[in-house]
Amino acid sequence: GQCPHARVAVWPMDTVLGSPAAALLAGAIAVLLLPQGLAVQSEGLWALREYLRRSLKLLTEVFTQGPFFEFFVFCARKCGRGRLASPCRPPHSLQAQAVSAAELVICWKARAPLDGNPFHEERYVCAWRHAKDPDTEDESSVAAVWREHEVLDDECGCDEADRDRWGMLLSGLPEGACLRLRLCAQNRHGRGEWSEEVEIDMPTGLEAAAARRSGARALACSRVVVARGGRLCLQCRHAQPATSSVTYADVVCPPLFARECPHGPFCARCHKAMSAQVLPSCICRALIGTWREVA
Repeated sequence: GQCPHARVAVWPMDTVLGSPAAALLAGAIAVLLLPQGLAVQSEGLWALREYLRRSLKLLTEVFTQGPFFEFFVFCARKCGRGRLASPCRPPHSLQAQAVSAAELVICWKARAPLDGNPFHEERYVCAWRHAKDPDTEDESSVAAVWREHEVLDDECGCDEADRDRWGMLLSGLPEGACLRLRLCAQNRHGRGEWSEEVEIDMPTGLEAAAARRSGARALACSRVVVARGGRLCLQCRHAQPATSSVTYADVVCPPLFARECPHGPFCARCHKAMSAQVLPSCICRALIGTWREVA
């Protein structure tokens, strides 16, 4: 039987729904969920709906920039163990500087996921090989073999001023060699695409010692190269996937500088930025008449 002393606490629903705060909250939710076709019929209702949307957006931005949200994201990442992450996108703006005869400082920028997932996390894989001459060496040669290094969490760090910029120190490299490097991101979804490739001429031991005596901080800097089968945007110098289309420009008159300029290729972002100008011009300062897309 039921204990005579047992009591069931029931919150009176008329108290909850009858409070002014609950009524205002329910009314605000109803206005926000109101279809746009009905809201435009009343000017006052439309103004109230837009005001509530702006207020909600501002409240969301303030909440997501606070320490409580950062702590919540940190806990969710630790508990999720990478299951909440999104597919990786290729890093970009890859740069390398030689700090000794066998060490490189590598910097890159991470690409945020397309869905804006705040719980996204990824690690990186750095690969390097000897730069080969495609006319004399085939793909099966020793120089064409990529040596991969999985970057651990304690081996890299991000810039405090720019949270998307990362860097690491890569050691154990051959002295006096011309090396080619690339980078990719990986997580539970697998590896993403590789970044653009850069080349750097490693100094010898004598060159490194002479540079240190002269006070030079960087002994050598990298340069962006076009990978086999790849294309670089003429403006931003980012590698373009072989499956995507690029845009070339047909100029109106001969260029003043760089007469051998191919006027492309341009990626979609740079093409859009140059098309927005009043007088779009190529890197060679030639006036562009028309654009043509190449697959």
